[in-house]
Amino acid sequence: MNLLRAARVLVPALLASGCFSYVPAEFQAVPPGENVRVYLSRQGLLDLPALPENGPYIAGRLLRQEPDQLVVRMPVARRQVGFYSEQVGQEIAIRTSDIVQFERRRIDKTGTVLLVAGTAAAAAGVVLLIVEAWGNEQIVEPPPDELRVPLFSIRIGR
Repeated sequence: MNLLRAARVLVPALLASGCFSYVPAEFQAVPPGENVRVYLSRQGLLDLPALPENGPYIAGRLLRQEPDQLVVRMPVARRQVGFYSEQVGQEIAIRTSDIVQFERRRIDKTGTVLLVAGTAAAAAGVVLLIVEAWGNEQIVEPPPDELRVPLFSIRIGR
């Protein structure tokens, strides 16, 4: 029964952490709040403020769309206070004329299924190894008393 409870927690957690990929999309069709990756022209990259080295694209969450620009919140650092941590982001306005390619993030079903199946197979293998090792334990009986030879003895009393 505990295995069933563990599976109920483990499978959704694995699916939530599944594999993602980026697919081309029209930026007018992507609603705010989606994770996106925006490839920029060389001039568009030069016009941006100083950012951490990221390559020819900006990856982050689409905040809003305006007629001539998109605003994307790009994570730049992680701040931790005690056990709580949060991402610190920077809002970046990107001119639509500088966009070379626009992609949205989506879950990769094949990769996620392979991740879940591989994790389940590895867990099952570990459990089977433990069960097999537990079952092969041999009980060694002590020898009979006649075969015991005292090496030394201590006399107590007179």
